[in-house]
Formats: sequence, structure tokens, C-alpha cells
Amino acid sequence: MTALSLQQALARFDALQRRDNPGVEARRADRPDLAALHAEALVLADAIRRVQRRPDRAATAARMARAWRTTAANFARNQWRVRSRDSDVLRPMYAIYSMLDACNHRCVYCDDHTGQGHFEAMERDRRRLDTDGVFELLRVLRTGVSAIFYTGGETMMRPDLPRILRRASELGFYPQTLNSNATLAHKRLVDPAWSNVLEDVDVLSVSLDSLSISTLTEMYGAPTRPKEDILRNLLALRELAAEYGFRLGINAVIQPGAVGHARDALDFANAFGVTFAGVTQNLEAGPLPGLMEAPRYQQLAETILARHKEGFPFMGPSAYNRGVFLGERFTAGGRPVGCRPVLKPYIEPDGIWEAPCNATSKAEKVRVKLLDFENLDDAWAWADARAGFDGYHERCGGDCLWAQHVGANYYYYGLFHPLKAMREAWRFTHGPVG
Repeated sequence: MTALSLQQALARFDALQRRDNPGVEARRADRPDLAALHAEALVLADAIRRVQRRPDRAATAARMARAWRTTAANFARNQWRVRSRDSDVLRPMYAIYSMLDACNHRCVYCDDHTGQGHFEAMERDRRRLDTDGVFELLRVLRTGVSAIFYTGGETMMRPDLPRILRRASELGFYPQTLNSNATLAHKRLVDPAWSNVLEDVDVLSVSLDSLSISTLTEMYGAPTRPKEDILRNLLALRELAAEYGFRLGINAVIQPGAVGHARDALDFANAFGVTFAGVTQNLEAGPLPGLMEAPRYQQLAETILARHKEGFPFMGPSAYNRGVFLGERFTAGGRPVGCRPVLKPYIEPDGIWEAPCNATSKAEKVRVKLLDFENLDDAWAWADARAGFDGYHERCGGDCLWAQHVGANYYYYGLFHPLKAMREAWRFTHGPVG
């Protein structure tokens, strides 16, 4: 979808907002002036251009090719293990590194998959790896996986983030996905010490759950102005996405009593050509009870799926989005697909992987210090011998709808439908940015 001018985007936004959208007028009254923020964004984008290095397209292509070789080899290996041995001891599709727990927000829905907010886990955060420790973690991970997702806490609060991104690029990670609330982007991206960030990041996912300033202030537990900064910074990043070659996304958590606000974030993303990724609010190993049964939620889910069919940019294929928003399960090999958390290990700030999954308290798990291992296969074998990866979902008893769990389920489905899965993966990594 081609980039629209501000006037075109605002007109499309207004048209989308008018489609079967209860309560929109009341929410609109508490919204900042998007045209004024866009004017600020243009000034900010120019300032960022003066600092951020232009990407080396040849180097990025080489990194992508190197990563795809690993992805393809892992896919073939996993396919053989599943089909010949019915084994769940699988190489990951990507690694999630929660690089810190510290955050400048206090989001009401924040959950580190164990029922506590990241900002409440400061004892764990004090054990976070230093820069050299992260470099070694990346080396170990790269022996078995080529894609990485950085989250937190607020990732832009790590002073060494640029060095981490650069080292990961040198190791051949692709894509590198950075999740952020973007409140610090206008400061970090004009700092010369951060001049490589847009060169190295392949997907930049920004948390945005509403366009209402008072609602965002209540949700995030922070002063008012930073919420306007999110929108201004998002608009600036939109100006830069195609130029620097990264995919810009909005991630919205759909919460009880705030479904209309998630709809506003959806309309904003669709109108401005930004990839949308949403998720239901989860608590530990499942969605909040009653949320997905609510009529307003079901209406939003239907709208999301209809927009996907219309061609608006979304994270993942239609089947993935039906899994995330409707809870539909995939079938592979003649049976329903259960969660395979080993496909997307969630690594804590101190380099510990609570294997195979930290979201459950009903099944055995083991804490794996990845820096103690020379390579990922050795770590996986050690953890499997103690926690038992095969049939873990049946023992867990959870029903997670975290996006990464649904994504892992879709990957497992793809092991039985390889052409479809690879086509979708190629479409996402080579589709239009923005």
C-alpha cells in the first residue's frame, strides 16, 4: 500500500472511524491535534536524518541471506524431527530477549508471563547482563537461531542498545525486531552514539493502546506529555521507514473496557499505512476471562479480519490473526496444534531461559543459564533431559493467546504445509515497509 500524504491519511482515518464505531465522538474529544503533531514530526524526522546512518543495502541483503540459510536449515531439521520422530525438541523460529525490566511506564496490563509487571521485577533487573554478557548470549543464540525480538521493560532505556544491535547484525541476525513505547525515540535517535539504530533494526514495534491522552495517562501511569510524544514520534518514524528500510508496527493490547480505544489504534495504523499487531490482554497462561466473549470485542475482531482481507498491513497471515483474535486452533498431522514454547524461547534480562515456558506453574520447568553452554543445541538437550519438551502443552494445561505462542503454533502448522508457511514468511519480510 503506497504511502499517503497527511491530508489523505487524515481523510482515510476519519472514514475508518465512522464505520460502526460506538463512542468514537467522546474519544475523539480527548485526542491531540494530529496535524500539529505531524508538523512536529517532520521537524523531528529531519533531525533524525542528520544523525542516523543510511543503511548499507548490500550488507543488509547479505545479512538477510545468511539468516535465511539458517531459517531454512532449521525448518528442514524441524520438519524431519516432527514427521519422522514426532519430536518437540525443535530449533527455535526466533528468540525473545527481554533485555531489561526497568521501564518509564507502569502499564495496567503489564505481565511478564508470570502475573507480575516487568517494572515490579527490579530484583531480577539488577541481575541483567552487561554488554559483554549480552554479546556472549547473542553468540550462543546465533548457533541455532537467526531472528531475534528485543523487549522489556523499555528497550530504549538500555544505554548499550546500539552496540547490541550492531553486534547482532555482525553475527547475521535477521530480522531484528525492537519493541518500544517510543517515548524516548526523539531523544535517542538524535544522539550520535545511537547513529546505527535505524540501520540495524528491521522491525520497530511501538506500543499504542489508545489515541486518548487521558486514557493513555491512566493506562500507562505516566505524565501526559509523553503520550503526545508517542504519537509525534510514531509519525516521524513513519516518515523514515521506507527510507531506512525498516517495518514500522503498532502493537495494541485489547483490554476490558477499552476495546474502543484499541479500535482507534487500529484505525490510526490502517490510515497511516503502519503494520498493526494486536493481542488480547492475557494473565499468565490465558486471556482474561470473559474478554473474548464480549460483543464489543467480537465486533473488533471481525473488523480486524475484514481489514486484513482489504489489504491493510497486519502482522502475520490471516490464519495467525484468526488465532490471536478468535482463539482458533490450527490442525497439523490430523490433530490440533498445541503450544510449542521451545520454538520461541523467552530469555530473561540475566540470560536465563525458564524452559520450556515461564507462563505456567502446572508443569515442570528448568532454569537454563544459556551462557554456560557453547551452543544452543547443547542447551536444548540439557533442558529437554530435565523438563521434557515432548507433549509439554498437554501437561501445562494453559491456553495462552500471547502473540508469540500463536506464532509458534502457526510455524508448527507450517511444518506440515511448508510452501504456504514459507510464502507467508517471505511476504512479511519482503513486503512493503511502513
